[in-house]
Amino acid sequence: MKHEGITILLTLFNREFFTRSFLEAYADSKTAMPLLIADSSETNSNCDIVMLFLKENPTLKIKYTRYKADTSYNTMLDKFCNALDDIETKYCMFADNDDFLYYKNIENSIVEFNKDVTMVSGDVHLERCFSKICIHTRVFDKSIEGKDPAKRIAAHSSNYAELWYSVSETKNKQKIIKKYAHIDIFDINMLYPFYSFEHLWFGGYKIIPKKFLIRKISDTSIQSSLKDQRMNILLNPEFSKQLSSYIDIFIKDKDLTREEVIRLFSEVYDQRYFNKYVSLLFKAPIRILFFLKKRINIKRITAKQSTPNRSD
Repeated sequence: MKHEGITILLTLFNREFFTRSFLEAYADSKTAMPLLIADSSETNSNCDIVMLFLKENPTLKIKYTRYKADTSYNTMLDKFCNALDDIETKYCMFADNDDFLYYKNIENSIVEFNKDVTMVSGDVHLERCFSKICIHTRVFDKSIEGKDPAKRIAAHSSNYAELWYSVSETKNKQKIIKKYAHIDIFDINMLYPFYSFEHLWFGGYKIIPKKFLIRKISDTSIQSSLKDQRMNILLNPEFSKQLSSYIDIFIKDKDLTREEVIRLFSEVYDQRYFNKYVSLLFKAPIRILFFLKKRINIKRITAKQSTPNRSD
């Protein structure tokens, strides 16, 4: 049985330049939260950095595991599954080594609320060269009455906020990652909306006034990769096939039709990829091409189902 508390799960894949500074910030925070490191880098550079740091700081609550190098998103998700199995706390949070974490706020985000909380999450705000995540906007709670899961997802999709870096129950993260770990993934961004949809199924959410700034990341690194990511997703010939696979898995244990999920995904896709980013990164003719490509792909999936299928 997992005990109360939050574990920070730091997954490493190369980028060893940031690792030492992340570990030093963790040590300086004096936090009681354990740090679990899952390293699947291609070289031993991160391993050497962590081993030296542990030798210098033997009393810190850090557990390090070396995995085989990631060769695909699927091997990366397998690493996540194994790492989540090692977590002994009720809650956990994903982190990258280029993050600046506010450890006290992470702890307080759960302490402030009742024991029925399944997740605390929020929106990303751009601030000069950093993106900052405040987890004050939504508290997901099993005791909240009102909207059914499908309506919660619909409401969330209309104003999409990604839940990947939320503080959430470990058992829910495990269920979701294991559920989707063996889909043939060509871009990890395809997983994020369904990861969020699944979390919304576990608990309703309410808006709270208190702010908890938990994470800052360099916006420069985000912007440099946006163009390639959006192009890969929208123009990849596997887009329709993969979206169909996600939908099949998602509705398997839910009272939803494929058409309902396609509509939800389309809303998220418009919000996150087309409206927010593509208009800033590409000229008008390319934007139109991307938009038409997306619509064609979604229509193809819809056409495959002559009549709505509702799961048992």
